[in-house]
Amino acid sequence: MDVLPKTRIGNKHWLVLGESLQVPPGDYVLTYEILDGSGTSGSATQALNIRDFIEPKLDLSDVLVVRAHRNKVNPPKSTDDYALLANPEARWFGKHLPIYFEVYGLTTDDRGRSRCEMTMEVHSNGIWRAIESERRTFEGPRAAIGWRIHKRASAQETLRLTIEDIESGETVSRAVRAVASAHRAY
Repeated sequence: MDVLPKTRIGNKHWLVLGESLQVPPGDYVLTYEILDGSGTSGSATQALNIRDFIEPKLDLSDVLVVRAHRNKVNPPKSTDDYALLANPEARWFGKHLPIYFEVYGLTTDDRGRSRCEMTMEVHSNGIWRAIESERRTFEGPRAAIGWRIHKRASAQETLRLTIEDIESGETVSRAVRAVASAHRAY
C-alpha cells in the first residue's frame, strides 16, 4: 500500500493511502474501516462500477479534482507518470481548477497517434457554455491527462468535461465534482 504525504486541509488532517487491485469488470461494494490508537473506529462504504475498458470504444475515467499535478516524465503516458497532490474534499478555490483523468479507446492514425479535443463546460442560469478547450496528441489509444482549468470558483455552477476523438468524431462526457470554496481551505 502506498502512503502519500500527510495533507492538512483547513482544520482536518488527511492521510491518503493508495492501493491498486486487479478485478474483473462488474459492480462492487468497497468498505473501509479506520481504527485509531484509542480503539475508536469508523467505516465507510461506497458502491463502485468497474467498467470494461478492453473494448475499443471511447471512454473517460472519473475526473479527479486534485490540489496540484506535475509531470514526472514528458510526455506522461500513465498515472505513474504524474505526481498528484490529493484533494480528498475536492475543494476548489481561486482562479484555477487542477484536474486529472484518463481517456481510453481513442482512434489512432497510421502512425499510432491519437488526438482529442478536451472541453470544460459550465452550467449556469440554465445554459451550458464552454469555458476552456484544448487539443492534444498522444501515442496510442490511451491518455493520462493533467489539466489546469482557468476558471474562478463559483458555488452556483456545475462543471462537465467532454472529450472528442478527433479521428472518429465520438464524444464522451463526465460531470466534475468540485466544491467551490469562498476561501482557501488549505
